[in-house]
Amino acid sequence: MELYSGLCLVQLLSLQLHVKQQLGEEDIPLLKTFWNVYRSSFLRSNGVGAILIIISLIWYVDLLFFRTIEGPLHTALHVVMIAIGISIGMLLLYVFPVMVHYQAGVLATLKKALFIGFLHPANMVFLFVSMLSTYYFLIFLPGLIPLFGVSFIIHVNMWIAYKGFERLHEIHLKNQRKQEASKEILT
Repeated sequence: MELYSGLCLVQLLSLQLHVKQQLGEEDIPLLKTFWNVYRSSFLRSNGVGAILIIISLIWYVDLLFFRTIEGPLHTALHVVMIAIGISIGMLLLYVFPVMVHYQAGVLATLKKALFIGFLHPANMVFLFVSMLSTYYFLIFLPGLIPLFGVSFIIHVNMWIAYKGFERLHEIHLKNQRKQEASKEILT
């Protein structure tokens, strides 16, 4: 249990440190940053992690159960389970960057992560390909794992997530301008 709660917090902390570094901060105090993230996000990060583990386990058990069914129903259920698995994968890749960027509750974080994942499927493909290529590169040269393993994946994940956040912000501003323009026309 301690490993699980520690992994959620470390993931959130590493993404928070990446954001601070990208904003131009130098000499980031690690212990102070960790303590602030720990105090402010312990319950939220572990709640999201617990929900993700429960959803993933339910999906896996259902996948194993549906494999025992034969015939045309098997094909239909297999397609549905693949679609749900892809959705869970999107949720897993976007939930922690969304948690760092938006200070929302647990359910709102999950909804936003799914929304961003479905809104930008090309980003998901790019993220998957980059993670897979990083994996094979690090398997080929395992001495680089301590140097580039987690940090490169986190960097790519946050970069892609922030591109999605920027596009959402641009769409939001564009819609606000349209609403303001339509209000001016009506008045």
